[in-house]
Amino acid sequence: MQRALIALLKGDLEESLQLNVTLIPFLITVFYVFGHLVFSFKNGARYIIVLVLTTASISMVNFVIKLISHS
Repeated sequence: MQRALIALLKGDLEESLQLNVTLIPFLITVFYVFGHLVFSFKNGARYIIVLVLTTASISMVNFVIKLISHS
């Protein structure tokens, strides 16, 4: 995840996505959680659950695809 973050900070989105597909949804989730803690968004907890489940789903699908493609 560190290499993907460094690539993203350098502006290389393609490299970042190749290294770790879940980095961008994870960062969106983290920023939304901090935003919700500071500003108390309406239905914020519900959206956090959706974001976490989406990030976990992307991670699991990516894992299965890599597992199948490297077999």
